[in-house]
Amino acid sequence: MEDRILVSGEKSFTLDKMQIALAIRNSTYEDELSCSLLKNNVISDCLCCNLEVICEKLDEVAKEYLQSTTTVLSTFSFE
Repeated sequence: MEDRILVSGEKSFTLDKMQIALAIRNSTYEDELSCSLLKNNVISDCLCCNLEVICEKLDEVAKEYLQSTTTVLSTFSFE
């Protein structure tokens, strides 16, 4: 297996869902999700970007993954 999101075939390119999923998962641990369009000043804000809806969903997926993999082992309170 290769550690690349873009995989080339004989006649086309495909995106590897596993690598995309790992990138989102890793963003919940030691990495983060960011936008190169904002970072490189291609756009000034997300409102003018037609990818905004997709980016919002990516943030939701990362948040849902973190919530689903975070388990509270016990709780206590000071009374």
